[in-house]
This record gives sequence, structure tokens and C-alpha cells, in this order.
Amino acid sequence: MKGYAAYLKPLFFSKRFYWILAGIIFLFILSFSLSWLFIAAKLTLLVFTVMVVFDYLALFSRRQGITARREMPERLSNGDVNKVSIMAMSAYPFRAHVELIDELPDQFQQRDFQIKGLLTQGAEQVFSYRVKPVQRGEYFFHQLNVFVKTPLGLLIKRNIIPAAHMAKVFPSYLSLRKFELLAWSNN
Repeated sequence: MKGYAAYLKPLFFSKRFYWILAGIIFLFILSFSLSWLFIAAKLTLLVFTVMVVFDYLALFSRRQGITARREMPERLSNGDVNKVSIMAMSAYPFRAHVELIDELPDQFQQRDFQIKGLLTQGAEQVFSYRVKPVQRGEYFFHQLNVFVKTPLGLLIKRNIIPAAHMAKVFPSYLSLRKFELLAWSNN
């Protein structure tokens, strides 16, 4: 039972999946009044099923299809904009549509953070964003969630990448340097 969970738990259906399925259901409903449409609806359902199976096999063909890591400074500057980068690479033989969700520290109060992009096989793509801490302390960055779709886009696979990291936030370096230069220039 545990083996099946590894292949079903990270699986999601896309909006495209539901729209196509709704269209097929509509064809079956119309086939009650137009009998010749019933055969077309059955063929459409068969083609759709084959496409879903193909999409599933493409997504789960590689155990570790996407690799990613977060790079950021050990210390963040309070009140300043700090750059965080996520390096991602695909091992899939197709252009993978990805949506990266970085689990940001609670202090940022940002729950809808996501980055979308395309990954080609073997090429490392850098996704960057900026954070601005407003208080000093320890900020815990949690794991990375990478949602992958094939060009068909019927199914979505979630990859959870452990990337726990604690960054310390210190007073603004830029302000300290500015005041240091002002104090030095007054002497």
C-alpha cells in the first residue's frame, strides 16, 4: 500500500483536465438526442484516457525529474531588499512547465508566493525574488514545492524538495555603512 502512495499522493489534475472532461460529458449528454454522437463521445473519451496515461507515464518516468536548491546570504539586512535565488534543473526529456512555491518564513506573512517558468532538459534555470525583512531575528525558510506539468498539461506532479534554512536578520548593513562613512567624513 505504501508503494502506491508514492505515485498517487504527488498527483494533481489541472484545469485543462477538468475542462476537457466537462466537454466529453457534454458530448455524452448531447448523444441522448443525437445517437450518432454517442460513438464520437466514446472515441473522444478513449483518446482522452490514452492522453492521461501518457501524461502520467511522462511525469513519473523519472524518480527525480526536477532538482532545485535555494541560494541566499547567511545574514539578511533588516529594512533592505535582499535577493534570494532558486536554481532548478529538469531531467525530463521535454520542456517542463513548473510552478515553484517557496515556503517563506512566517514573518513575511506572504501565503500566495509562487514563481512560474519553463525548464528545458539539462539546463539550469535561475528564479530570483526579493525579500525585505522588517524586524531582526531568525527567519526560517522551509521546503520548496515544485509543481511540474508536461506540454500536454493534463496532470501535475508535486515534488517536495527539502531546503530548510535559517537566516539571521541583522540591522541594515547599508545604513550602518552610510553612517560609518558620514562619521568618517566629519572627522
